[in-house]
Amino acid sequence: MVHFKCAVRASSIKSLNGHHSLSAAQDHAQRLDITSQKRSIHPDQKPIAWSKAGIGKELDYVEAFKIHKKELAAGERKNSSLAEHLLLVISPEWLEETGDPHDPDNPRVKALFENAREWVESWAGQGSVWGLRYDRDEAGSGVIDVFVSPVHEQKQRKSDKTKKVISVNKSIQALFEMEKVLDPMVKRPRGALQSSWARWCQDYLDQRIERGDYKEKTKRDHIHADILAPVLQQKTKLIKEVKQIQEQKQAMSVEITNLKKQIEEQRVKVREEISKAQQRQKRRMRNIAAVILLDKEPQDRLKLLAETSHIVRRYVFEELPKVKPVKFDEEQLLKPLYDFLENMNEQSIAQLFQEYKQAVNAFLDNVSWVIEPKGTMFEGQIVE
Repeated sequence: MVHFKCAVRASSIKSLNGHHSLSAAQDHAQRLDITSQKRSIHPDQKPIAWSKAGIGKELDYVEAFKIHKKELAAGERKNSSLAEHLLLVISPEWLEETGDPHDPDNPRVKALFENAREWVESWAGQGSVWGLRYDRDEAGSGVIDVFVSPVHEQKQRKSDKTKKVISVNKSIQALFEMEKVLDPMVKRPRGALQSSWARWCQDYLDQRIERGDYKEKTKRDHIHADILAPVLQQKTKLIKEVKQIQEQKQAMSVEITNLKKQIEEQRVKVREEISKAQQRQKRRMRNIAAVILLDKEPQDRLKLLAETSHIVRRYVFEELPKVKPVKFDEEQLLKPLYDFLENMNEQSIAQLFQEYKQAVNAFLDNVSWVIEPKGTMFEGQIVE
């Protein structure tokens, strides 16, 4: 069974301006700072975003925070955080099961975006979230930015009156007390965020989603995204290169198979041509004798016989030995010619050609090979 991981990263926002401030978070969301500009590789893909600032101003976090304070009639505690910036992380592979993790229409992207707000407000209070964002222009995916400012009643020191103030730590501490009962492994308040988010994901998104390993177990420190990103990009590049090599290997394998098939087809074709050449050569030699026998004039027959005998003689006793030793009785093949020269008459001519034809046939029947014809891949070789 495939399992997926989830995690939470939390950082406190201390002021409206400066480092780790609302304005800094706003500049990052609007891609106005150097860090966000380096990470943005698809600037045309706008984030999925919501804030209390309203439509068209989803990334105006300073305005959204002011509206949030006014809406809940809450003040700020001296030296306390104004808000908590949560990064809710889930394995991109889980999002990829239903489509592109950068696609706003991916049903799991929609579910993640909706559940992020619901989970935070389940322990921070209804209406405590004033900003949500899912970036789509970065290489990575599966991260929801949540901005939350929980509001609690605070009793005034000089009177029994109470007032509403923003208190992030109070909400996280209350969550910690609950999670210690459900998960004895939780040892730190912000560790409770990890366990609670994992349980929510299992209940409302997918039972296969699991909490990341406890820090007490791994002893690992958090690696900043700017350090980890180049490593992940290199990993992605290597995976892509391996995939390309595998595709090239597959293509080469197919090409080699096709070449082998073509070579085999050519081999079969050549052997067929060789077989046909053998048959043509035998028919040619037999037809020489037939032409001589059909000629009407004895003198012409004698002339053709002499020419033919020369061809046969040169082929058998001059050309063939250069390629392969041939043991054949020259006298047996040419004896009819010798007899003819000693006793030439009409009857002896007919007998001569009959014996000559038999001698030629005997020769061809005993020779079961032929030299490869020109223009073939085996040119000049002997074929048994």
